[in-house]
Amino acid sequence: MHRFLVPLLAITLSAAAQRLADLPDPLIGTDSKYELSHGNTYPAIFIPYAMAAWTPQTGEGGWQYQYAKDSIRGFRMTHRPSAWTIDWGSFSIMPGTGALKVLPDARGSKFRHSNETSRAYRYDVLLDDYQTRVAMAPSAHGGILRFTFPKTDQSWVVLDASSGGSSVQIHPESNRITGTSSKTAKGTAPGFALYFVAEFDRPFTSFGTWNGKGEKDGAKTRSGDHTGAFAGFNTADGKAVTVRVGTSLISLEQAERSLKAELPKPDLDAAAEAARQVWERDLGTIEIQGGTETQRRTFYTALYHSLQFPRMLNETDASGAMVHYGLYDGKVHAGPMFTDIGFWDVFRAQFPLLTIINPALDAEIIRAMVNTYEEAGWIPTWPNPVETNVMIGTHADSAVADAYVKGIRGRRQGLRRHPQGCDATRHGDLRRAPWIGGLSTPRLCSRRRRRRRIGSAHPRVCLRRFLRGADGPGSRQTGRLRAVHAAVEVVSQPVRSKHGLHAGPRSGWLVADAVRSARLGRSIHGRQRVAMAVVGAAGYSRAHEADGRP
Repeated sequence: MHRFLVPLLAITLSAAAQRLADLPDPLIGTDSKYELSHGNTYPAIFIPYAMAAWTPQTGEGGWQYQYAKDSIRGFRMTHRPSAWTIDWGSFSIMPGTGALKVLPDARGSKFRHSNETSRAYRYDVLLDDYQTRVAMAPSAHGGILRFTFPKTDQSWVVLDASSGGSSVQIHPESNRITGTSSKTAKGTAPGFALYFVAEFDRPFTSFGTWNGKGEKDGAKTRSGDHTGAFAGFNTADGKAVTVRVGTSLISLEQAERSLKAELPKPDLDAAAEAARQVWERDLGTIEIQGGTETQRRTFYTALYHSLQFPRMLNETDASGAMVHYGLYDGKVHAGPMFTDIGFWDVFRAQFPLLTIINPALDAEIIRAMVNTYEEAGWIPTWPNPVETNVMIGTHADSAVADAYVKGIRGRRQGLRRHPQGCDATRHGDLRRAPWIGGLSTPRLCSRRRRRRRIGSAHPRVCLRRFLRGADGPGSRQTGRLRAVHAAVEVVSQPVRSKHGLHAGPRSGWLVADAVRSARLGRSIHGRQRVAMAVVGAAGYSRAHEADGRP
């Protein structure tokens, strides 16, 4: 990982420098709804690129947290990359006092933003209806939550395993609730599930399970379309209840392994500090000189958003090896895997940014592209968690070519040629197939045809430029497969190009311009490209309005 210095206007800071991890504001962009978007973000609490993220939940659907709402119904382990996509393998946890309430609309509690603190590495809030303070911090494959109840013997915690297929099992002897959440997209391997282990640090005084109709009993196990569990606690002594959570796409045993490795103790403050240090390191790759406090906060909030996706699905098995669950074949494979990224949305800025500040991660993502091709037969364009085949073009080509011309390459990975081709042709949508890009879709209006043509042209140029440098000219029929064999040569030890970081004089994102500029000896300083990339990557992020709302 490289470190860059970026001048941000010619303004001297008068206040003492803050900790970088405290500068991003996850609440920016959350004052959104279907009818009007001010960012379509949610206050995600996560470690950069981790599989797990957490958010307070004010509602269901794509806008799971809306700033204008005043009630929280749960604290959700979320995998949602966009308001327009599904939240696969998710579940939520909600504390309360008094009479037990399990359904989302019933169990919610009023809260005030004045009692809410949101950081990239920690979230705190007071639930007014229950007079319960909640704090949560993330880990790579889970997280930890602490509930400080009032002094009462009627405290409870509800675990909602969500609809779309789920199961729960209560283990009172070990103060644990385990289960699965199986909601996913069409095309995922049969048997897909997110496995979770939730371990509490205090004994249960009562427990049971419930279904989507709100029917509950004292059973220890339940499965169905929408299931959940609950546990009661005696907190008359005023001590908090802490729950540690581990997850896995492979098995419950793997979820427990992640829990023990990442959260060995029920210490939320220690977990939050560990997450903060990761954020300090990753945000510290770019050092800002000058700028106002608002400008610095806006800049690092933008960088925070750029570090959330793609979601890396790597897990560590019992032998210490990196493995991942095969989303397309249901098998466990070696090496990295990623999901929840739309290349159409991010190829212009986020991936060029990665080549500058974290080429090793860029190489790992490209290796994951190879793994997807090996397991599914195509390079993904918009996985969530599997390929959804939305948007136009095959802009992963751009990301690969951009990395290649910057010297991010290594030993060639042997790949078998898939007999049925790759990309959208496997999904039966020729409008999005490689090299067609809408040129043969007369029913589309002329504006849409132009968009498809342009959306296809850029990755096509990138691919041709890459092949010209890698294996020589390629035909339209074999070019993309040859690109997989030659261009998606991923890096074991990424290095900077000996020619430096080159970009075209007008467009820093077109690989064709990058190649042309390299040949002409033109270049832009890396720090200027970083600033351009970060601003582009977070174009949807907004600074606070005058009234202080996101």
